[in-house]
Amino acid sequence: MMFAAHAMSPMPLSIVFHPAFQSLLLPALLGGLCALALYRALGRAHRSWGAFGASFGLVLAMLWWPGFVWPAASHAQKLPWIVLCALLAALAAQVFLPVRAAPPDRATGAATRRARGVPMALLVLVLLVALSSGLAFIAVAGGSLLLAQLALMVAASAGVPLLWAWARPDSGPRITAIALVPLVAALIALLVMVAALDWPTPGPAQAPGSGADDPYYTPRW
Repeated sequence: MMFAAHAMSPMPLSIVFHPAFQSLLLPALLGGLCALALYRALGRAHRSWGAFGASFGLVLAMLWWPGFVWPAASHAQKLPWIVLCALLAALAAQVFLPVRAAPPDRATGAATRRARGVPMALLVLVLLVALSSGLAFIAVAGGSLLLAQLALMVAASAGVPLLWAWARPDSGPRITAIALVPLVAALIALLVMVAALDWPTPGPAQAPGSGADDPYYTPRW
């Protein structure tokens, strides 16, 4: 019994440093909690604010890993700052450029636009999830496990509003273009980072420890 307790004691600490937890579970969990908190706090009248929960969750997840390092020397260190700046800009746009509601006499037209808007939001979110997941595979092929993990974080965060918009299109958070700005900015930044990878060239295989591994990837699990 003592041996079992001793063997299981370090498990919780090892889980929080596992790449699967950092890149998939943590962003999705924090994004869902933030979206739910915003939706509950502001009410149905401000449904569009709930869509910012995914970006808030992504920033909080990046605060845990890889962290906000300044000065940001590497590409991977710049991504959290890009997402944070994009989130602040989107929040400012949401406050100072509110979306105007349709006049009462155009209720039918508003309902039609809303019916078209939900599939469009779903399409954008599906593209975000698909492209981020694809970048993760490309980053692995390019030899950067770190960029692959960051791409999965963006995919997991985009999956939160996607699931909510699909499951509760009428009562859940209203997805707007402004709310998707931080996730789109993260995707564009990842595209640039993956394109800048040093792709392997045909030649003799490198010996272990000769620099083939990602220099920023230091797992602690």
